[in-house]
Amino acid sequence: MIVVNERTVVTVSPGNVPVVFLHAFPMNAAMWEPQMRYLQQQGRSYLAVNYPGFGGSKELSGTPNIARYAARVEEVLYEMQIHKAILVGLSMGGYVALAFFRQAPERVAGLLLANTRASADSEEGRANRFAMIELLKRNPDTSDIVSSFLEKFFTAAAREAHSAFVKKAEEIMRQATAGAIIQAQQAMATRPDSFDLLPRMHFPVVVVAADQDTLTPVADAEKMVANLPQGELVVIQNAAHLSNLEQEDDFNRALQRLLERVKA
Repeated sequence: MIVVNERTVVTVSPGNVPVVFLHAFPMNAAMWEPQMRYLQQQGRSYLAVNYPGFGGSKELSGTPNIARYAARVEEVLYEMQIHKAILVGLSMGGYVALAFFRQAPERVAGLLLANTRASADSEEGRANRFAMIELLKRNPDTSDIVSSFLEKFFTAAAREAHSAFVKKAEEIMRQATAGAIIQAQQAMATRPDSFDLLPRMHFPVVVVAADQDTLTPVADAEKMVANLPQGELVVIQNAAHLSNLEQEDDFNRALQRLLERVKA
């Protein structure tokens, strides 16, 4: 059964622990289409969640923080009567996955952290986020922001070839409202350091990095793996930040590796 609404895209089938996809910023659940298609072919259960303000969902009220995004994911799991899940988070999705584990560690069966980091933002990183917030408050047009992200999210080769996945990513990013972007930037800027969580993860964790990702380089992934009891590093070649789109087959193999380890 496939259900589509403002918050989720989900296929439910009995007999296996579902995979919960947590999207990057400023994307939405549609970024996981290659991975959802892969799992659907296997008959695996999956759930792709839209954060508040993304994918047509309502923005948060009050002060945003990363814990509130994780709480929304937990609400969706309760609604779907999912008691334990395998989390797959890329970039901001990794931050949300870590926050979810902090809130409900007993509900995580396995974890894939892709193109992300466990550390809080640096002072420079926070300053950049707040600068974007001020820019959008003055002018809610996101066109220039989308263009800048495309340069960072994909390799030059992919952009120059006008690859279909780059066009798809641009379409998805243009759906994000200025308000949703502002709230997500505030949440990421104030998120805590999560390295204290990693030694407590006594389940399979696959950490994915990409060789040409300048936003979250391989060194960030190596630091996480060094602190994980059951961590495994996968480095995808010829990809930048959105590795699940640029090299979907390699990413799917990393996902399959996690599924096999969880099953074992």
